[in-house]
Amino acid sequence: MRFEYYANALSTALTPMRLIAGDPRTFESHMTAASVGPVSVIRQSGSSHSVRRDPFHADRALEHSWHLIVNLSSAWNTRHRELVRLLPGEMMIVDSRLDFMVEIAGRYDVAHFKFSPAWLRQWIPAPEALVGRRIASTSGWGRALGVYLAELSPEVIEAAPLPVSVLTDHIGALLALIAAERDLPAAVAQRRDDSLLRRIRDCIAQRSAEQGVCAADIARELNISVRSLHRTLAAHNETFGKLLIDRRAAVAVRMIRSSVGRRLSLAEIGRRAGFADPSHFSRVISGRYGMTPSRIRNEDQRSPDDAENSGS
Repeated sequence: MRFEYYANALSTALTPMRLIAGDPRTFESHMTAASVGPVSVIRQSGSSHSVRRDPFHADRALEHSWHLIVNLSSAWNTRHRELVRLLPGEMMIVDSRLDFMVEIAGRYDVAHFKFSPAWLRQWIPAPEALVGRRIASTSGWGRALGVYLAELSPEVIEAAPLPVSVLTDHIGALLALIAAERDLPAAVAQRRDDSLLRRIRDCIAQRSAEQGVCAADIARELNISVRSLHRTLAAHNETFGKLLIDRRAAVAVRMIRSSVGRRLSLAEIGRRAGFADPSHFSRVISGRYGMTPSRIRNEDQRSPDDAENSGS
């Protein structure tokens, strides 16, 4: 992307910024993006430059949005409420209504996630408390979030074998866990709600075979908000996506090992358990049980005599 084109794109965007430094002769920028309803997934890389968002650009903005910036390569400076040097792997939440400045001295690679206010507040009622603060990727839930976001590119979103809402729900759930780490009294209070947690788990178990089921469906059936569902799970170190996949995997393995399941193909078992894609089904089972579905079936079909002979 040319320097002039990039500068114009920044200044005319829905969330405009100003390019204030960079060498037009050597400048380059690459960007891919995918929008998923209230969430946009953007991957950016290129050469050194500096950008700024000041009150003038904030007034010109056509929308209010929240942004999660993940630094994937060299360290660079940012100012959003205060000056922070963002190291590789670290993250920061940005509020489009506030001044924002970035100084990138070398080549960069950034994972950028844009959220609507309504979507983010489902997970963090007061995201302002996290704005401009470094989220480290070396400890706590920040480590899990950093690893997950580094893999979640626009290409992954577009080719995902899962409902995209499951992928974006993981972001929100991990952000809720990070917020809980910084607000211990609220997290402790939520841990007392074991009854709601059991209801959520039971409902997920009952509907896990539905390929399109999402957190909103479970919340609607339980007559609670999506935010309450995710905050309850986060307070118990759980996520909706993990509970759903774990349940589907357990059901699938039970079917593989059953006498009835022997008459079904592995692809059909995966479909009945809720997996839309056979390759994803195989990866999940291998990751959780250390064996592919076919190996589990073969191991269980071995007769006692076969097992005794193979061990002699």
